[in-house]
Amino acid sequence: MANIERKAIPIMDGLWQMEADDNPHLMGSRCRACGEMFFPRKTLNFCMHCHKESLEEILFSGKGRVLMLTKVERQPAGGFYKGEVPYTYGIVQLDEGINIFSQLVDDSTLSADERVEMVVVKLYEEDEHDVMTFKFKADSTLREGVRDDGE
Repeated sequence: MANIERKAIPIMDGLWQMEADDNPHLMGSRCRACGEMFFPRKTLNFCMHCHKESLEEILFSGKGRVLMLTKVERQPAGGFYKGEVPYTYGIVQLDEGINIFSQLVDDSTLSADERVEMVVVKLYEEDEHDVMTFKFKADSTLREGVRDDGE
């Protein structure tokens, strides 16, 4: 049987990029006039907050804290979601101050107000591709000493 090499592709172009520090960073926009930030990045140079044409592309740190989370037990309606169910979903406040909706890596010990970091993981397989998405997981630098059983 031939070994077929799978190609990893993002679920949507322009959501994140890898940087020199080997960590993924979310791509966004910030208004030079009023400081408002947006995720995902805006493709038009127009700030919806102050209505000026002064957006610049920025990279977010990929770190933040969980504001709230929930377990999704059923496939969302509409057929657009192709990942596994159940999954954990929540709001993450990035260190830059913007709140985003995101999936969280399943971890029964993850809780609100916990520090998290962004990771890029496979969401599903399609033909010869691994379709990748971003999620957040507990910040590994803060969890040293925590055993697998949570103690």
